[in-house]
Amino acid sequence: MKRFEFRLERALRVRRAQLQAAQVMLQQHLGNERGFRNLLAGTLDDRIAALRNLQDEDEIGYRELSALSVYVRSLHTRAAGLERDVEQTLQLIREQRNRVLALQREERLLTELRDKKKAEWEHQIDQEFEEVARQSRRRASYK
Repeated sequence: MKRFEFRLERALRVRRAQLQAAQVMLQQHLGNERGFRNLLAGTLDDRIAALRNLQDEDEIGYRELSALSVYVRSLHTRAAGLERDVEQTLQLIREQRNRVLALQREERLLTELRDKKKAEWEHQIDQEFEEVARQSRRRASYK
């Protein structure tokens, strides 16, 4: 009796490896998004802190206002860059989620196919055993 062999087992292993790699990549993108959002929040906190420091000053001169203006503009530029990074990362996340879902579907279909083929193989083996048992009973009844 031959043992069960799924001809697409290698393809199933490859799909599982690809799925695992895609899930790791998705987690990296999600981590990057969190990091960008944290940096963006920090930029906003810096802007608030700069404005509060200005309020605490007894005398506010042209230099202080000019320095604050340059600093706030740089924070706005940095925030805009971080917002672009967040949007790009969100696009990568959407694409990666689609890849993960497609790989999950492929892996599930291959697994279901393997299970179906194994069930068919087991059914065939059972039929062969039953046939051998019938033949054995017939021979025993002729003796």
